[in-house]
Amino acid sequence: MILHLYFARRFASWLMIAFIALFALIALVDLVDQTRRFADRGVSATGIFELVILNTPQTISQILPLIVLLATVAF
Repeated sequence: MILHLYFARRFASWLMIAFIALFALIALVDLVDQTRRFADRGVSATGIFELVILNTPQTISQILPLIVLLATVAF
């Protein structure tokens, strides 16, 4: 039973690391894209950040199998 908890903790930690890394990467790429798209229209920086925060979970849900696969390989 202790070994199972050890494996579960290790896998959960790698899952969180992969999730946070890919979330940051996707948010950064989306931030650059939204800034490029709305720079000439006069949208404020807070508006662009709101768009990024609203758009990132959709992309994360699409690549969730990749996140689990990367965490499994790293584990």
